[in-house]
Amino acid sequence: MIKLHLGCGRNILDGWINTDYNTAKFGGSEYLDVTKKFPYNNNSVDYIFSEHMIEHISYQDGKFMLEESFRVLKSSGKIRISTPDLKFLIKLYNEDKTELQKRYIEYSFKEYKLDGNSDTFVINNFHRDWGHIFIYDEKTLKSLFESIGFFDLKCYGLME
Repeated sequence: MIKLHLGCGRNILDGWINTDYNTAKFGGSEYLDVTKKFPYNNNSVDYIFSEHMIEHISYQDGKFMLEESFRVLKSSGKIRISTPDLKFLIKLYNEDKTELQKRYIEYSFKEYKLDGNSDTFVINNFHRDWGHIFIYDEKTLKSLFESIGFFDLKCYGLME
């Protein structure tokens, strides 16, 4: 069984082929640039997992990564992509905030020592500080998956 972990960073998973573009910075992984053809045969991988990586590459590179994932996945294979949700981020600006949004804003100010005192600082920090390139919302990511040929898609919200 082949389980491929894309953009693992420091998150090394037992039993997975942990890959990252920056193996010098994140030891314990194999080199893989997801914007280039994957070194795996068609229909050879059982599972693909990527967490908080796709938002660090352009939309076109993300599309290529998913096309390569589709190519190497077995027909019975599964893929799971975890990424921040643009809709959640935009809703941080609403006057009426959920408890989760309030906790996220409070956490962000404490964890990242932000200047200022509003959700605007949290939203700007989110885009600027982690090198995010393209933030997806559910409908855009779902449409991208479907255009490549993936089906039976399920979306899970934060904390689900």
